[in-house]
Amino acid sequence: MCVRSNSLFNYVTDSYISNYLLHLVLYHILYKSTNHTYNEDVIHYFLSMSNTTIVEGNTYDGPWSLSSTTFNQVAGVYLIVDTNGTIVDVGETENLKGRILNHERSGCWSRNGGFNLWFHHEINQVVRLAKEKHIRGTFRPVCGVK
Repeated sequence: MCVRSNSLFNYVTDSYISNYLLHLVLYHILYKSTNHTYNEDVIHYFLSMSNTTIVEGNTYDGPWSLSSTTFNQVAGVYLIVDTNGTIVDVGETENLKGRILNHERSGCWSRNGGFNLWFHHEINQVVRLAKEKHIRGTFRPVCGVK
């Protein structure tokens, strides 16, 4: 499956410049090979990397384990991602700690291998809702279809 978008996906990790260059080369090879559609393998590859990833022009930190991480009370947009880098769910919250602890879709996450969280800090609720809607429409995560 390929995903088409009007904006260019930029995926980078902050760990080492050599990783960045490798990712850049792989991205361009896979991107060009799909005739300007975004290959799902590219998305999965970069979301499976650690540290920082840019999705739809926004920086997400992660992956954070849902089972072994204590989250802070911060506002933002979160991605629930499986071990292959597939986005299982997306959401927005004013309080990440409270939202994740009491989430009504956590069962769906577990059933679909969503054990990691990526987080983008955003205090403005209107902006958070717009980002969540855009990611949900682009990636169509299996949990939380609205």
